Amino acid sequence: MDEIIVCADDYAIAPGVSRAIRRLAAAGRIDATSCMTDTEFWPEEGAALRALAPRIQVGLHLAFTGGRRGTLGGLALRAFARRLDASTVAAEIDRQLDAFERVFGAPPAYIDGHQHVHQFPVLDAAVLALWDARLDRARTWLRVSDAPAGPAALKSLAIGALGRAMKSRARARGIPTNDRLVGAYGFSGDESYSRIFADAVAQAQGKTVVMCHPGEIDDALRAADPVVAPRAAELAYFESDAYAALRATKVRR
Repeated sequence: MDEIIVCADDYAIAPGVSRAIRRLAAAGRIDATSCMTDTEFWPEEGAALRALAPRIQVGLHLAFTGGRRGTLGGLALRAFARRLDASTVAAEIDRQLDAFERVFGAPPAYIDGHQHVHQFPVLDAAVLALWDARLDRARTWLRVSDAPAGPAALKSLAIGALGRAMKSRARARGIPTNDRLVGAYGFSGDESYSRIFADAVAQAQGKTVVMCHPGEIDDALRAADPVVAPRAAELAYFESDAYAALRATKVRR
């Protein structure tokens, strides 16, 4: 039987996103959330999340892009040209993991990356090294983006190739991973999220993460990320009766 994990990304990117994710977790409508620990909101939002930890898996969402961090394209150019300093990358990953453990009081249930950058060259090696240095293979798994074709074909192709390579390397080192990641789409606002989600669930295979980005819109979110309106649409769907019915029959079996 497939294991489907509905995972809300970007916890602590903004208060409205965090508030919405906590509400979904308390209502039993998501299974995991990925936390950004390098934001000004993390100390308060992370503390507020601790009470919900028994209900969901709480992971670390490594952030190297967005806002003051720079663009995805810029990071990709430096990473694939091998122009990132490995020691600087490793130190930043340790800093974000330290912040997670300091506020949350425990290691993350899993590790992933904002915009999947933990699978880029240089970053990938630093992430995999965490399990030899400080993470327990029995307690923390690695989220990889082994993605099938989806609504955003080029995006799915790119992250899928990165995810399959990372999964192979991780498993060779005895690091547990998910089998598949679904839920990628273009955030254009033209798509029906209910259809996107249903199609994603239909692609489940083994341990499958369905990534999503629900949230309430606030000024902090507008300042931090270009993906704004789709978050409200996703939140409305996850709080709907239609989602509750689908979750009861297709997700939580």
